[in-house]
Amino acid sequence: MRLTAQEVYDKLVNEDGILQLEGQIKFYLGDVNIIVKQRDVVGNIMQEWLQGWLDKRGIEYAPSENTQMPPDFFLKSR
Repeated sequence: MRLTAQEVYDKLVNEDGILQLEGQIKFYLGDVNIIVKQRDVVGNIMQEWLQGWLDKRGIEYAPSENTQMPPDFFLKSR
């Protein structure tokens, strides 16, 4: 399915209610468990989550070849 950036935004906000959702990032290593609070890792994790969200819904995209520069994904225009 091809969607524009606006249509993806509308699905996230209006259909999935993403603005009302809460989440946590947990990390486990050995016998130590933490909830990650540093904001610099959140962007990377949200990028991977968004890719999973797009895949699960069958929305077409192409990842950027330059992972150090935005945008992270290219959506097909209609």
